[in-house]
Amino acid sequence: MVSTAGISEQIKDSPSTQATASPVKALRSIVKHRVSGRLSIRPTTSEPTVWQLHIGKGKIHYASSALGDSERTTYLLHQMDSPFLEMRSLYAKYSTYQGIYRAWQDKRITLPHLRSIFVHMCQEALVHVTTQSQVELQFERTVGLDPILLSLALPDLGNKVTVQRKKWQRLQPAIASPFERLQIESAPRLEAIAAQVDGMRGERSQQSLLTTLESQPCFYELAWRLDMDVLRLATVMLPLIQREIITLHPFQAARQVDPTTVVCIDDSSTVQRKVKLILETEGYRVVSLTDPLRALSLLIRERPKMVLLDITMPDLDGYELCRMLRQSSALKHLPIVMLTGRDGLIDRVRAKIVGASDYMTKPFDSSTLNQMVNKHISLEETYER
Repeated sequence: MVSTAGISEQIKDSPSTQATASPVKALRSIVKHRVSGRLSIRPTTSEPTVWQLHIGKGKIHYASSALGDSERTTYLLHQMDSPFLEMRSLYAKYSTYQGIYRAWQDKRITLPHLRSIFVHMCQEALVHVTTQSQVELQFERTVGLDPILLSLALPDLGNKVTVQRKKWQRLQPAIASPFERLQIESAPRLEAIAAQVDGMRGERSQQSLLTTLESQPCFYELAWRLDMDVLRLATVMLPLIQREIITLHPFQAARQVDPTTVVCIDDSSTVQRKVKLILETEGYRVVSLTDPLRALSLLIRERPKMVLLDITMPDLDGYELCRMLRQSSALKHLPIVMLTGRDGLIDRVRAKIVGASDYMTKPFDSSTLNQMVNKHISLEETYER
């Protein structure tokens, strides 16, 4: 584990830093040391949401969520009555950030409106980031935005952020985040009070609570369809959740019932946390294994699409384990990518000799890992067909 105070210090010398810490303290440390990069923040709860803050010299440029960002963006644009909401389909091939930027380039929105959207997105993200007491952090030195369109100071997080954060904290632990999906557990009990909730919806909504809940929306989507503030909606839903008339489920559960499994065999808890953070953000299921001697039985039981295998481990090194796995008919064609802190030609040749599919040098960033996993899982699926 990396201390909060050590985050900024390590960024100076490392392309990626991880820690489990208070998000408020981490942000203050980043502001104090005026660092630049992309901060990924994941709650230590079971909620799979990962927030991403793009920061330059201690100021925030943009904030988004790796999961559910479309639902969140739609809600925020609706709340702002933004003209960009109606033109999103014109920029569907771009990310939200690039789409808004190109709408401004095309003179469809003004520069002040563009900046107001980004400010609203940043403030709203900070509310939910700072609501958590402990989070998993990953900092990469690449900001990942082109061009930079906003630099928002974060010395005190802002009064609006602080007030909203305290209100959301009072809703926990019943409601972990606005990304959680709502499911009806007792339709008769809900029908008896649904009209009261419908009476609170905004003037722009023609949808009823019961009809909207049929699709198991997250809070953001439900708030948009009912034309309500998401915090007010969560406050209204809280008694229904406490009485188990409505139950909550992680956002990812409704999007990917049977996620693709990747097994990471590495005795380093730091590497395991990093792999899990990066790949679960992309919708993969990650199984961590620190004991290489248990690998054969676990892989046959889990039937993953890919294995990330550390070379240097006690008891059994990665080369020997890879050779053993290739002797199993069930694992003969399973993609195995070797992970190592060394980047020598001899090591690469040796990895190929024992049957490794590929070779990746540590430390690696999220882009490198995602490209590697997507490449070999695509090949594995092609082979299966």
